Parts: sequence; structure tokens; C-alpha cells
Amino acid sequence: MDTDPQPTPRSQPTPDTGPAQVPFEKLDPGAIAYDSVSRWVRVAVEVVLALLFAGLMFGVGWFTPTVRVVILLLAALGIALEVVCAVVMPRLHHKYTSFRADAQGLELRSGVLWRSTVTVARSRVQHLDVTQGPIERRYGLGRLHVHTAGTHDATITLWGISQETAKALRDDLGIWSTDDDGV
Repeated sequence: MDTDPQPTPRSQPTPDTGPAQVPFEKLDPGAIAYDSVSRWVRVAVEVVLALLFAGLMFGVGWFTPTVRVVILLLAALGIALEVVCAVVMPRLHHKYTSFRADAQGLELRSGVLWRSTVTVARSRVQHLDVTQGPIERRYGLGRLHVHTAGTHDATITLWGISQETAKALRDDLGIWSTDDDGV
């Protein structure tokens, strides 16, 4: 006869720990491509604006030659930093962002350098929106906007999730339980 106790499955609550915790979910893998494309679009806009400004600066004769060189170097440094961020940040953002929705509400963990945890109780949710921009649509992604009462940080946005997940979270968080007496 086998006397070894069977291991308790992770999804089952144990007597000492209470109810099982819902695990955190990662962003959709398409979020990396979406974030990268969005950042490269921003880099392209910055390059075009820098070229237009440089053309005006030299064509009209704005500033002294020394100031022009300093401005061009600062612009080049800023664009180089944006290029590095376009290459590195999408993967880091994906790695360090996770979320979960459970009986209490929505919890969002994010941040590469400055990490934060935002928790929204179900009772504080006022309304929910799901949106999808053109680049997000290309990758099947959506955004869930959770609106709460208040003026400062009254909207929490979860982006980088599939459109289906955004709709499912909206439907899940939008359902409030009622008391047994119907109130």
C-alpha cells in the first residue's frame, strides 16, 4: 500500500493558505512587435522634425555656428537614445508587465526602471472601455481602459493584450455580484 500523500495541485486551495491566487498573466507576444513599430514611428517623426528644423536653422541663419552645432549634437543624441529605446524597451516592457483579474479586482504590475503595482477593486470600477488603434489591429491587440472614481489617476489602461482578452476582462470586471436579498 502506498503511504505517500498525493501532492496538492497548485490550483486547489490548501487549508493553511486560503483560496488559491489567480496567477499573473503576461502580455500578448504581439505586444513586442506593436511596441517596437510604435517606437520606430516616433523615431521617424523625430528625424523628420529634426531635419526640418536643421533646414530652417541653416537656411534662415538662426543662431551662431557654435549654437547650431550644439543643437545638432543634442538632437542627434536624443534620436540615438530613441533608437536604443526602440530596440531594447519593447522586450523589457513585455518581460516586466503582468496582470491578473480575480474576485477582488484588477492588479497590474509594470515598469522597467521604476516598477509599480496598481490595484483596482471591483467596487471602484465605474466603467470599462476597449479600444484598438490601427497598429494594434494589425497585431490583434487591444487596450482595456478601467475608469474609477476620482480625478488623479482615475483611468488605468492595460495595453499589449489580445483584443479577445481585453473584451473578456471588460465583461468579467463589469459584472458585480448582488446580495442574496436582491439589493
